[in-house]
Amino acid sequence: MPTNMKVGFNRPNVNPMCQRCGAAKETLIYAIKECPSTRATLTYGGLDNRLISFDFEHCIDWLEADIRLLDKKAMEDLITLLWNSWNNKNNFTFRGKEAAEIIWGRNKPDQGFVKINMDAAIQEGRVGLGVIARDNEGFMLGRGCLKETMMNSAWAELMATEEWVIMAKSLNLKKVNFEFDNASIVNKLNSNGRDVTFMAQCAKEICTKLKSFEATVIMWAPKSYNRLADFICNFVLNKNCIWNFDVNYPREIQEIVIQEAINEF
Repeated sequence: MPTNMKVGFNRPNVNPMCQRCGAAKETLIYAIKECPSTRATLTYGGLDNRLISFDFEHCIDWLEADIRLLDKKAMEDLITLLWNSWNNKNNFTFRGKEAAEIIWGRNKPDQGFVKINMDAAIQEGRVGLGVIARDNEGFMLGRGCLKETMMNSAWAELMATEEWVIMAKSLNLKKVNFEFDNASIVNKLNSNGRDVTFMAQCAKEICTKLKSFEATVIMWAPKSYNRLADFICNFVLNKNCIWNFDVNYPREIQEIVIQEAINEF
């Protein structure tokens, strides 16, 4: 990858220092992990702190450590995060500024839209499903339930998507913004039939149901955006229960709600 350090070997007039921070020479490991701007992105994206704080001499060593520590879903999300971070580095190089709104922007849904964050967790043949729905005034509905089934995390999240599409219709929602921390699910839902895998075809069936809404937006968000939905799906698994609440939310989630309100609203 064309870092300043690498380009500088062939073009001596190129400054080898990191253009974003200027604190060190821009090697590949520095560009995608060590630069303060990149570290902030990785931290905000919810990456395990051990993979941020430990020192690695080469990029391949760091990625191998990531693979050993992270599950498949988390690794997919990390690659998406690194891709977005590298694109922002290029924006800084060629345009003079990063697309900060893409990395940091966490805005209320537009007027008339409801934003839905969902997640799924698996434990001993059961799937816990969690969802949070918010409008632009901050009004919130939450729901968690259990399913007895054997599947991997990607299939579980796809099943969660179908469940919450049904829920959104039952609430008579018209305009919905679905946020996922699983890049693979987002890509399949946005593939418009170009992905021919079996999972993608199931996603296509969900997309058909989405057409009944006036407007839908499907987008990826860092794992840190999905803390509440993640908490709900793990809570219902551990308590073996169904959990529903509205804006008068239970005390178990108070700390997360307050923190998310500070970040978002």
